[in-house]
Amino acid sequence: MTSGKLSHRPACAAMRLGETSGGQERVTADHSKRTFMTPLDELPDGVFVTLEAPGGQAYLVRSDHLLGWSARGYRDRRLRPKDKTVNVLTPPSTVAAIRARYVPEVHASAKR
Repeated sequence: MTSGKLSHRPACAAMRLGETSGGQERVTADHSKRTFMTPLDELPDGVFVTLEAPGGQAYLVRSDHLLGWSARGYRDRRLRPKDKTVNVLTPPSTVAAIRARYVPEVHASAKR
C-alpha cells in the first residue's frame, strides 16, 4: 500500500458474497427488509442499526456514539449503549467488508 489508503481487496471479496445470493441477503421472499440481531458491542463503525424492531429509527454506529439518520443528515447523537442487542440493517456481507477494513463514506453531518 503506497498511498496510505487501506486495501479494498478483502472487502471486495466479502461484497461478492452478497452478490452471489441474488439479493436474498437484503430482502425476504415477501420483499421486506432482511435484518438480523447481534450485540451492538460486536459491530464495527459504519453499520446501520435500530434499537427496536425493524422500522424504528435508523442509527449509524460511529465510535462511541449512534447517529440518528434522517434525509437531511445525521441529527440525533447518543452514546452507544453497552450490553445491548440491536437489529442490524446493514447486510452481513457489508458488515464483513467493513470488518475487513473497508471504510464507508459518511455524510459530513456525521463528522461533527
